[in-house]
Amino acid sequence: MGSMTRTPSPQKYRIGYVAKLLGVNSSTIRFWETEFDCLPSRRSEKGQRFYTDDDIETLGYIKYLLHDLKLTLEGARKQLGETRSAGTKKPSTDLSAMHAGHAVCSSNDALQELADPQLKAEGTKTENDISAKKHELASIAEELNALASSMLERAAFI
Repeated sequence: MGSMTRTPSPQKYRIGYVAKLLGVNSSTIRFWETEFDCLPSRRSEKGQRFYTDDDIETLGYIKYLLHDLKLTLEGARKQLGETRSAGTKKPSTDLSAMHAGHAVCSSNDALQELADPQLKAEGTKTENDISAKKHELASIAEELNALASSMLERAAFI
């Protein structure tokens, strides 16, 4: 019997993850799906939207056109059309940096969730101790946010 070569299926991401990755609301992505024909509205068997790495690159490019270049929807559609018809590729983004940035932000959120109950459980601590602990956590969160921002800037379209 001949062996079948399996092509790995593309990674699929849910809309919430993609929204956090790009720094926009899920509703913004759903709106862009209605405005840009190049964005397929793919759904899982359970009816949930999902996106591939290529979709994330396209969404990132749309965000770049709308948010950074301040193009109108019509202007962004025109630019996307010109990019496609000229056969040129849209600027690429470093998806691994974006995923890493999201992981840092998620760690920041988890750290905060862990900190609140811990502070309450330390009832014998003085208000100054609790305040110092909160300040320490805020400092760590600030460092994580700076790291995430730096990673996302590197992943931004130029």
